[in-house]
Amino acid sequence: MAYSKEVISQYFHMTIPEATKELGIGLTALKFNCWRVGIKRWPCRKLMSLNKIINNFQAHNESGQPDDRKQNLIRILEKEKKQIEENPNLHVAKSTQKLRQCYFKAKHKQRKYVNLELSLATPPPVRQM
Repeated sequence: MAYSKEVISQYFHMTIPEATKELGIGLTALKFNCWRVGIKRWPCRKLMSLNKIINNFQAHNESGQPDDRKQNLIRILEKEKKQIEENPNLHVAKSTQKLRQCYFKAKHKQRKYVNLELSLATPPPVRQM
């Protein structure tokens, strides 16, 4: 069964196994259809990554005073997301890659710090003889 690019693009927000279940076809058939309409790679991970960054900035923007730079950045990221949805073969911009890397590094450091605090807060188990 042949699917158009418009039909396939409705499932870009899902992982490829989820999309195959929704479409009711096998993985190989979906990949063949993607190849046939010119989609080289399934864009789900790009879109999920952009969504995480957008949601993070929106959450920080709602908690404080409106920041024009953050609003502008959110608009740019949403525009890039829309472009990738329209043409999944586009690469993420270098500036977005750097922003994504900084965001994930900050999240990792935060998790590492919380884990360190938790390990210091819990006393070591007492050994009984």
